[in-house]
Amino acid sequence: MMNISGELRGAKDALRRVGRMDSDVRKAAYSALNRVSQRVKTESGRKVRETYIVKQKAVTGTAILRRGSMSNPGAELRWKGGNTPLIRFRTNPKSMDAKRPRVLRAAVKRAGGNKKVDGAFLARMGTGHVGVFRRTTRKRLPVEELYGPAVPVMLNNPEVVAHLERVAEEEFNKRLDHELNRRFGGGS
Repeated sequence: MMNISGELRGAKDALRRVGRMDSDVRKAAYSALNRVSQRVKTESGRKVRETYIVKQKAVTGTAILRRGSMSNPGAELRWKGGNTPLIRFRTNPKSMDAKRPRVLRAAVKRAGGNKKVDGAFLARMGTGHVGVFRRTTRKRLPVEELYGPAVPVMLNNPEVVAHLERVAEEEFNKRLDHELNRRFGGGS
């Protein structure tokens, strides 16, 4: 009789451990997803910079990252935002201090080089914002700001999408293995 009771206690302990393992596996999965989403965010900035002349902060700054947790096991990474002001790309001149050229030049993609932007000029608005503007009529005002593509459009390039999917898959496999080893005492 005593022997059976000992086995039952062992079974209860085993069931408790299995329940804890289930919890640990879920924790490892959402930890891995959180790390992967952060890595994809970083990698998106790097990959976009291979094609477009834009700072990495302009890409990663528009990303919205919702991290996973026990109650919400999935992580979500989205990019929002409108068109990027042309001043954020390569323009000549870049600042208001420089001598005003005859024609303002700008480059959005690395492959293209600087192109003439007819009628464009740099101006500082009342708010302090410096941008590339063009007159909409022959009169002095109104003026409109010129823009390049939005970050979601830059990221929608098939080459960029394929690269980010590949990075996410590789990183998830690596991070999940690491997190499981860490939680179950397998070392690093």
